[in-house]
Amino acid sequence: SILLRFFFIFYLAQRVKLNKVIHINILDFDCFPDTKDFHNIYRLGNMNGTDELSDLFEIQFLEIPKLRELNPNDNNSNLEIWTEFLRSPESEAVKKAELNNIELKKAKQEFYKIINQAKS
Repeated sequence: SILLRFFFIFYLAQRVKLNKVIHINILDFDCFPDTKDFHNIYRLGNMNGTDELSDLFEIQFLEIPKLRELNPNDNNSNLEIWTEFLRSPESEAVKKAELNNIELKKAKQEFYKIINQAKS
């Protein structure tokens, strides 16, 4: 069963060093309307308390519309530029920002390298 497999993995995690898994979801819609936070992190925990079962698995959600609500007039913040890159790597804002942002320029090069490899 799934529960038995999970406990086996949890048991192994106590015995050997497992790498942490972080799953990041970048959403262009509001997934959690009851919170105003644009970045939410979820882990496995006890529903009857506050203790965590393990910190080896984490699911993160970045909700882009909420970021825009927090900074409606700030189109030049580092976070806004990176989210613009995710939306449209060839936008004018990204082209302008990559002139002064080496990390963004490298990320864009790697992005197109991956796309070109997938095409061939």
